[in-house]
Amino acid sequence: MKSFLKGRAMRAGLAILALGAIGLAGSGTANAADHVVTPAGVAGTMIQNFNTHNCLDDSETYGMRAIPCVDGNTHQQWTYEDFAGKFITKNGYTHRCLDDSVTYGLRAISCDEGNPHQLFYYLREVTNADIHPGYQIESEELSLCLDDSPTYGLRNAPCTFEYNDHQRWFSLVY
Repeated sequence: MKSFLKGRAMRAGLAILALGAIGLAGSGTANAADHVVTPAGVAGTMIQNFNTHNCLDDSETYGMRAIPCVDGNTHQQWTYEDFAGKFITKNGYTHRCLDDSVTYGLRAISCDEGNPHQLFYYLREVTNADIHPGYQIESEELSLCLDDSPTYGLRNAPCTFEYNDHQRWFSLVY
């Protein structure tokens, strides 16, 4: 599947690849309008916010944050590991994983396949997909979504996909 997705993206010459266009599977979440999206499992995928246009970034110096996207910035490259429709999101440079817990909040730390705080759903609202493109990144453990806004910056927040472009994300494949 990974090579198919990579080849499809390259053949199409896409600069922006919305994960919602790749494929859908049934979701175990409470909201029936949301569906799990299968992320592109290729190195070099950048995760960009729809509203701020910032990319998810992780470095030893600054930690995890959302900053302007820069082509070739290895701190903004992410890969995905599938665990039955939930995904571990791993930075290609630091090799740390997206993590969300009550105690520490949203961060990137050493990857641990047994850590439920590192499992995320990539969700797409399909009822109004033409109006609300992109996907949400929802923590399985806390049911909170990645949110990036000029006011609050990168954070986890209650999921409000239909009305909140701060929680809408796209993948940039270069």
